Amino acid sequence: MVITPPPDIDIIKILRAALKKAKALPVEPVKTLIGEFDGRSYDDVVAVVLDILKQLRFVHLDKVFAVLAELAIDKKIKDKKKIFEVVEKMTEPVYVKKDKKIYFHAQLAILDIIEKWDNSKLMSNTALIAEVGKHVLHSEFEASTWTSSSVTIGHGAIPVTDTVKKLRKRMIALLIKAYTKQENIQNKFSILEAVETATHTPISANYGEDMEAMVRDNLDEIVKFYILISPSTDLDVVYKIEKQLHWFKRRFEKNAPINLSELDAVIQNNEPYQLYRVLVGFDGDYLPDVGFKESRKMRDKKITEIVQDISETNYEEWLKKILLITKNYPYTGERGEFNYFRKLLNEISKAKPKIGLKLLEERALESFTDIIIAGIWCSTERKTAQNILNDWITQGKFLSAVAVVFEFVSEKDLPLALPIIRKLVKRAKTDGDVNTLNHLVSAIGFKKFQNSTKNLQSLLIDIIQALTDLKNTWLVQNIWYGSESLFASLSKEEWKVVLDSLVSVPNLSYEAEEILSLVAKNDPKEFIQFFERRVQVKNKTKRDNRYDAIPFNFTPRQAGELSDLSEATKKIFVDEIFKWFKGAHWLNYREGAHLLKNLFPQFNPYLESKLITLLKSKAANKARTAIAVLRAYEGEAFLHNACKEFIKQFPNNKKYHNEMFVILSQSGVVSGEYGFVNAYQAKISDVQSWKSDQSKVIKNFVSSYEKYLNDRIVWEKKRADEDIDHRKREYGEK
Repeated sequence: MVITPPPDIDIIKILRAALKKAKALPVEPVKTLIGEFDGRSYDDVVAVVLDILKQLRFVHLDKVFAVLAELAIDKKIKDKKKIFEVVEKMTEPVYVKKDKKIYFHAQLAILDIIEKWDNSKLMSNTALIAEVGKHVLHSEFEASTWTSSSVTIGHGAIPVTDTVKKLRKRMIALLIKAYTKQENIQNKFSILEAVETATHTPISANYGEDMEAMVRDNLDEIVKFYILISPSTDLDVVYKIEKQLHWFKRRFEKNAPINLSELDAVIQNNEPYQLYRVLVGFDGDYLPDVGFKESRKMRDKKITEIVQDISETNYEEWLKKILLITKNYPYTGERGEFNYFRKLLNEISKAKPKIGLKLLEERALESFTDIIIAGIWCSTERKTAQNILNDWITQGKFLSAVAVVFEFVSEKDLPLALPIIRKLVKRAKTDGDVNTLNHLVSAIGFKKFQNSTKNLQSLLIDIIQALTDLKNTWLVQNIWYGSESLFASLSKEEWKVVLDSLVSVPNLSYEAEEILSLVAKNDPKEFIQFFERRVQVKNKTKRDNRYDAIPFNFTPRQAGELSDLSEATKKIFVDEIFKWFKGAHWLNYREGAHLLKNLFPQFNPYLESKLITLLKSKAANKARTAIAVLRAYEGEAFLHNACKEFIKQFPNNKKYHNEMFVILSQSGVVSGEYGFVNAYQAKISDVQSWKSDQSKVIKNFVSSYEKYLNDRIVWEKKRADEDIDHRKREYGEK
């Protein structure tokens, strides 16, 4: 549905004014009776404006697109994703069912707008142009058909008409023009990605020879452009082009365009790039027709040859080649793509440390300081490396690089490294350098020393304590994979340091649960008390609302490990959690019940007997506890014994009986218009056996419960019928 505002109201002007005002205003916290909340920000206003613009996109297309172009280059907006979502909606082909035609009016209009932009605007709005290009050059369209009871989503190939052919040619020409005005490497990448879209035929739709011919024509234009720029453009761009070339060769294996071979030759003749492609990229990118194993072997051989060839005599020549590779680092891709380049620097520094020391002095290679100094550490110049590392720590520079060196320390050399690492920890603590401390945690996590575990444990505990003091919780992701061996012989005091750190973690991910599963096995009482401490933290009103005391659900792996624990351990779990229910705070009951549901999704027999024993006692909190625990489940049949005992204990309490109605009728997720009707009918069947119970109280309860469920069934059926009728009217169905 498209909203049409009254003609006498300039809605775009109003939206612009709102954006301008919001951008200038500070974020003010909202104070309420239940606490203080974050106020609305400029980003929040932008999100609302974008929702409105999406509805107006075909009413005021030129004005809406102008606002989007301004927002796309607004540096105050960190996440541009929603802006591009509106662009996508504007540029998708429109299928009109009654005409059985696809219209491209919006795409043509937007192209008309962009083609009038000057060079400055083309440069600044490259990301937006690339986004438009991806959708204009897409070879498929999507059409959805709605009825009162279903949504049918269909895909089809766009029609190959003169309009479409011209539209795609104009878009490709515009992208190429935008590329020629660009200096920013990431913007160049965006354009290459958009251009490649034109080379794809429909995946989920049938298409004819005319589509194939149009795509081949587009490919021909693109390859001509690539041939033109490949000899002189950035090596990182040539890398992207070659990856596309591999795809083009596979895609057009039969009857391949002639100029693919020409592009291949141009890339092969680019001498600096031949070195780049050896040292940058994943194994599958190097030689796609060669297996990973062979690819690694060939690249390692080339690295060995370079190491052997480089000398102090030809150092400057090699340095130029090396710096050409790192010209755009780290904006050119993933760190992993430079693993072979890092390996080269490490091997050079290891085999020829004097050259490694020269590389250390190159400012352009500062991002690789860690791997260079690590190579020198492993060389004949270890004493020099020690002095450098100590100097850096004293000066407080390259501390993260010093931490990475620890990954290259062998167990034999650990006595030499430990004094440096302890000095580093002390300096990082003083500087509050959590990045360096976490690098060390990661390095320790990888260590598999046989005889030095205690030394590493001692060091690790010191770092964890430092990170806890600095209120940093990243360590979980850096240590969990090695936790079983590293934490195997921790003392109770050392475990306390680890758990103190985990108490501060806002959300317990599977990595944290992996560490906690060790506690569950070795000290189940401590395991439950840990969660109790988290609930106490949650109780404090100043704690950020995003703090989750108990995981929403344990991951399958941890859940399996916990279910395999001994019955004695499980009894400790239950007994310790039941201690929470003696307090008055509602959160203790809710979170305690939540944890029980996590630990015992199928209602453990001991948990059932514990609950029934409590109900038979004279404890003041027995009703509150039972309701909290039973509510945590979804009315499953295994709750029935405990529910019956509850009803017997409170035979005349209407309020509590209503609570039991709610608990027993819970059904979890349902599907279909009559999902709840079917669920409630199943609930009636579940309690038929209760009618033969000897207790009159139970018989009376089940009679009332059946009436409650039947009333709900009548209401839910009426609601579903009305919803169906309303939808049929909306879609003009009888």
